[in-house]
Amino acid sequence: MKRLLVCSLLIALAVSICIFSSVTVEKHAERMHGELEKAGALIVNSQVGKAKEMLKETEEIWNKTETLFSFIVDADKIEEMNVGFSMILYHLNDDNTEHALERLRECELLLEEIAENEKLNIKNIM
Repeated sequence: MKRLLVCSLLIALAVSICIFSSVTVEKHAERMHGELEKAGALIVNSQVGKAKEMLKETEEIWNKTETLFSFIVDADKIEEMNVGFSMILYHLNDDNTEHALERLRECELLLEEIAENEKLNIKNIM
């Protein structure tokens, strides 16, 4: 009976951790995605200075989120996001808004991929 109880508790703990990671990653990915969309709108409207400020703030948010993601998300994806932020700012400093927008869209797609990989569904469980 004790073994059954211990096994049940371990299964419940594993499921709880999966749900927590899924919800947390999805919430933070949506927040970051929204911030990147706002920055993209600023770039399109030729407000590069405001976009740079917003991206620096968004990068700070990402750095805080990255600590949590490092336990859950693939390290390569985290590194791609870090490189993406630096490349967006690099292109904005060179007044190359077209390339900055391309990098921004890549970061948005990467966030969507991260969120999709952490969703609780049969595909990800298997």
